[in-house]
Amino acid sequence: MPVHDGNYSCTVTGFTSNPNGTLSISTSNGTTSYSYTPTGGSAIAFTPNNQNPGNDLQFSVTISSVTYNFNGAYTPAQGGNNAKYAGSVNDGHPSPRAVTGNWTATQTNPMPMPEEARPPHAHHKKAV
Repeated sequence: MPVHDGNYSCTVTGFTSNPNGTLSISTSNGTTSYSYTPTGGSAIAFTPNNQNPGNDLQFSVTISSVTYNFNGAYTPAQGGNNAKYAGSVNDGHPSPRAVTGNWTATQTNPMPMPEEARPPHAHHKKAV
């Protein structure tokens, strides 16, 4: 299972009506599918705008007749924090009416770390 697969809870700030929702990434037979589900809405399938989505993800979705352009960088899970994407989002209007906000998408169903990647636990050590 590819490392980026999962559901991400997305919080958007900076807009009158923030397009919060869930980003879903899944891979089947080598093909990765992407969708964005606005809170209270239906899933919107999309194809990333960047050539090699992975560490960066760029995509556009239209919610309530506004096209939001998301651009974010990936941070892997570390130190107990779930993996996430974070960056900027704009509403696609020409300047000066354009609105730019921020978005953070935190993975809600992280995959468990492989056993060999887990830090050793003190309680597993035998007393000598």
